[in-house]
Amino acid sequence: MVTLMIAVFLSPLNVNFTTVAMPTMRDFFSVNVEQVTWIGIAYFLPSVIFMPFQASLGEHFGVRKVFVTGLLLLAIGSLLASLAPTFQWLLASRFLQGIGWSALYPLALILIRMYFPNSRQGEMMGIWESAVGMATIISPVIGGLIVDFLSWKWLYVTLGVVAGLGLYSAATTIPPEDVKLPFSGNDFDWSGALTFTLASGLTLLAIVGRSPLLFLLGLLAGILWLWRARRIKRPFINPEIFINKEFMGASLAANLRMLIAIAALTALPLFFEDVQLLRPSRVGFLMVIYSLFLFLSAWPGGLWTDRSGARAPGAAGFLAMVVGLILLLGFDDQLEIFLVALALAVRGVGAGLSQTPFAQAATEAVSINQKRLSAGLYGTIRYSGLAFGTVLVGIFLQQRLTYYGALSGGPDALPAYRELWIVLIILGMIGLALTRFLLPGGKPQLVYRTHIH
Repeated sequence: MVTLMIAVFLSPLNVNFTTVAMPTMRDFFSVNVEQVTWIGIAYFLPSVIFMPFQASLGEHFGVRKVFVTGLLLLAIGSLLASLAPTFQWLLASRFLQGIGWSALYPLALILIRMYFPNSRQGEMMGIWESAVGMATIISPVIGGLIVDFLSWKWLYVTLGVVAGLGLYSAATTIPPEDVKLPFSGNDFDWSGALTFTLASGLTLLAIVGRSPLLFLLGLLAGILWLWRARRIKRPFINPEIFINKEFMGASLAANLRMLIAIAALTALPLFFEDVQLLRPSRVGFLMVIYSLFLFLSAWPGGLWTDRSGARAPGAAGFLAMVVGLILLLGFDDQLEIFLVALALAVRGVGAGLSQTPFAQAATEAVSINQKRLSAGLYGTIRYSGLAFGTVLVGIFLQQRLTYYGALSGGPDALPAYRELWIVLIILGMIGLALTRFLLPGGKPQLVYRTHIH
């Protein structure tokens, strides 16, 4: 569990380090608001696109081997990012980090299924994902101090060291699988993996880059994948999973949860530094409030899911996030610490309560032989929210700040940020509706186990 917690710890550490340093990196590379968000997008895109592929590789080559390889790639990408002399170098390094991370989330879900008690899966996921809260507690503070007193490049040195510790921990603590599936070139649907990955990658790039041509190419790749998947016995991903109401409801709700979370986490440091003129270190201390309450509520959210199913804690989480976003509308160009603390605390509780329910509902909605690949597909849908949220902030703020003539910040930028909070409130209400009407209620039936003694 410690090994898995280190692995999941790395992504919010990476994200929060980057968001705290984003205004500094924007000035360092002389790019605008929309361009600087590509530092996040370059990481999120491969993280999302390759998750099903990594889950499938874990099934055939061994979960432990692919998990360790993912940590190695993340460590190398982090160290390369710390050496970045140009913006393009940094984006390429972030892309490599994303490929590494794409193995960690779905394979960690699989390892929890393999080695922890069936009756306590929600609790175990809650403990595991509490590492996200721990990372978001310390990373804004440490990140802000590093940026203020050293350099943003040292953020990625620190990340590479933590990834190296995770690599050592995974190599020494994760046991080899007792049963390995036979693998041969004919046993793996390489063309299905290629076309599905290409379809999802082109579609995400089309949305990020607002390119109709890329969207058309992604659609054609998706049609090719579907045509082949319906004609072979063991497709890379069974198309029937996309008409599974519970799986898709949980996955889309998780997508919206991540979109709202990263959009707010990306926009708030920009708001605090550009509108309220706070230093990065002070911004980091403020963001700890959100992180602390996320950490405190993640484990209770897992226990609640074990006892009542995904619907109630998922809905409660979305409702709390919406209330927290409504409180953001009261922010102005002067720091009011009580309002800031209340808004961030409520949002943190909502994010923590809703971490476990959607993952549990998604994995329990599919048949036994689909559970491994469903973990990868769920991760892709969930974490694509990170890419969409980052893009939303970059495009929306760039356009609205330009409209208000407030690209340099100050009080004139307030209307642009308030419009962004309203958009996120609407998305939160949609997520609440998805949770209420598509997720199952009642105690989950946990009957799956892959670890054979």
